[in-house]
Amino acid sequence: MSKNAKKPKINKKKLNDENVEMAKLIAKKRDKYICQHCWKTAKETSIHASHIINEARDHRLASDTDNIKALCYNCHINRRHKNPIEASQWFNEKRPWRYEELQAKHIEYMWKWSIDVIRLIERNQELRKICAEMKIDITKFKYGEKI
Repeated sequence: MSKNAKKPKINKKKLNDENVEMAKLIAKKRDKYICQHCWKTAKETSIHASHIINEARDHRLASDTDNIKALCYNCHINRRHKNPIEASQWFNEKRPWRYEELQAKHIEYMWKWSIDVIRLIERNQELRKICAEMKIDITKFKYGEKI
């Protein structure tokens, strides 16, 4: 690359969105497409991936597979979204070790004001490796390949 050639600008939002979508696929497959609240089995296309600590509260945990669980439509929309405080309490009661781990990560990340590009690229590579190991088709995710 010559001195005057510009490095391609990396779109952080696009890369983060891709990371979140891959993390959701991993979480749904990990949970075997079974709702983690009511234990109903759902079709691959009708199971939702729901954040435990929502993205608005801490976007740094958005692509962390430990922060995502599989929920059926009813539990996701009617329990999680209509009463998020109750849903968080329920999760804390059922899986306190995982909730405590997420809270610790949240506190650890609080001092960081933004996600840097290097971390997003590293995370993308980690998620791609996990998807390959779990045999998850990620051919639709092209952005991270270009970086």
